[in-house]
Amino acid sequence: MDLTKKRKNIKKLESIISKLTYVERDYYKFSNSLLNFYSLSGNKESSENMYRTIIFQLSNSNINHIDDLELLIKVRYNHCHHLWLENKLDETILEILETIDICKKHNHYYLLPDLYCLLGNVSESFSEKEEVKKYFLHSLYLYHLVGNEKMSLSLKNYIKTNF
Repeated sequence: MDLTKKRKNIKKLESIISKLTYVERDYYKFSNSLLNFYSLSGNKESSENMYRTIIFQLSNSNINHIDDLELLIKVRYNHCHHLWLENKLDETILEILETIDICKKHNHYYLLPDLYCLLGNVSESFSEKEEVKKYFLHSLYLYHLVGNEKMSLSLKNYIKTNF
């Protein structure tokens, strides 16, 4: 997507969000999309502040619907991914582990295989091969469990090639 189109989409999302309040679910859905655009356009400070605000608000709200829980997990996963791309490894690991704990606390698998896979990717540069492999194997098992054969086969090939 070219820069002009990104800016136009950012303006549209900012306009939509300005008309919504924190108590509306769509506020967080649109904010998550806007955060992705901010991150892609290099607006790191704005995206970091917005992530922290949204994660705080979602974490401190009553999670009464599966959609709310999945939105919290999705925003946190995206945040983890952006932290990793910025090479903020300590923050990334902490955020991933906290998000995994949220999944476990609520007995929910949404993005759990992806979180373990990301944890494997993040730790690959500094951890022992066996520990990294363990994260990928957790992820592989969970991909099998949720029936995601594409990711399962891709990860199986990655493990075979690299471990």
